Amino acid sequence: MDWLADLREAEPDAAAVIPEFEEPDDLVEEDWHRLYLRAWRILRFDRQYGSFGGESHICFRAINAYGRRYGFTGQDFDLLRHCVIEIDREWLDFVAEEQDEGKTK
Repeated sequence: MDWLADLREAEPDAAAVIPEFEEPDDLVEEDWHRLYLRAWRILRFDRQYGSFGGESHICFRAINAYGRRYGFTGQDFDLLRHCVIEIDREWLDFVAEEQDEGKTK
């Protein structure tokens, strides 16, 4: 995730709210995963952020616009939506854990 390091460097004031992420050693990434991870990486900032921290889910409109642009229809769109939502749910859990750890330290 070099782009995330670049973002931290470009926006040092915002770096504190962009959590570090290390991929687990046992991560197995299949070729088809990249399609949905790419979608999530593009859409992940299309959400609302709370003034005191916290993030909302990626909205349906953003996923729908992405799906239309890249030709996802029918069951393909349903799978895209499901995968983006699940990846995002994991991300939001990670962010919440990081914020809780920061409050207790």
